[in-house]
Amino acid sequence: MKGPGGGGKSITLKLPTGKARQVEEILQAEGVPLEPCDYAYFRGRAQGCVLTFYKSGKLLLQGPLAEAWALRVAGGLPEEKEDRREFPGGRRPTIGSDESGKGDYFGPLVVAAVYAPPDQWDLLQRAGVQDSKAVSDRKSLTLAGWIEREFPTAQRTLMPEEYNPAWEAADRNLNKLMARLHGEVLKELLPRLGDPPRGLVLVDKFGPKARVENEMGDLPEGVELLQVPRAEVHPVVAAASIVARARFLEGLEECSREAATKLPKGSGPAAKNTAARVVEIGGRKLLAKVAKLHFKITPGLF
Repeated sequence: MKGPGGGGKSITLKLPTGKARQVEEILQAEGVPLEPCDYAYFRGRAQGCVLTFYKSGKLLLQGPLAEAWALRVAGGLPEEKEDRREFPGGRRPTIGSDESGKGDYFGPLVVAAVYAPPDQWDLLQRAGVQDSKAVSDRKSLTLAGWIEREFPTAQRTLMPEEYNPAWEAADRNLNKLMARLHGEVLKELLPRLGDPPRGLVLVDKFGPKARVENEMGDLPEGVELLQVPRAEVHPVVAAASIVARARFLEGLEECSREAATKLPKGSGPAAKNTAARVVEIGGRKLLAKVAKLHFKITPGLF
């Protein structure tokens, strides 16, 4: 703790940003009303003290009871324990990248990337960020909005009308097309790793490693590209998977409006039956606007 004189009227606690949720829970338990604040996670107005938790990790306490509240907050935080969880690539500033929609007949293909330093991974996990396959659609949409506000992100969405010719241009190779999109979002976020950049680019393994490496080009010195199976166990890749999933769901809804019918996820019997209805409504031209035509469903429709 540190602070200027004045009877403890202003005190600053320097905390990891991942502690924001814990401090919030302490204040809520004490009945302290919280409000949004520019450049801060929240501001709480307690009796005799105003507490502001800035996104830099600074918790500023101001008021005649600032010292008492500082002790209350610090005493309420659990003791730090060594985090023994192992993540791919270790604890380095990380860009995580993932995709959504590649197995869905209707809707877009989306690739998203998120950047976060290690001291913010705990915040992601406390917010409920995990592999999007384990998160409901509704929660994915909510979490994605929060992630995009709090963390640097980039995404590419190929709606079917753009996806179909892009797949043809990629030699009819989905992995090649995904490598291109991963390369685009990763190159957009690389400058966020600092100057000079240092850290890790982490991608869920979906094809030959050389494909993504070729799309990325030469990485700056100090930046490593790592592709591993099930990379979504890493909180930053999980965050990217949620952003990608949310943008896919929004794109699928847009396609449903275009087709004037509710389009299902996946590529099973429901998708096949719905595709037949889409063809009845608007033929192949409409289908090309809402579906990925290279799926095996398409030949049986004509």
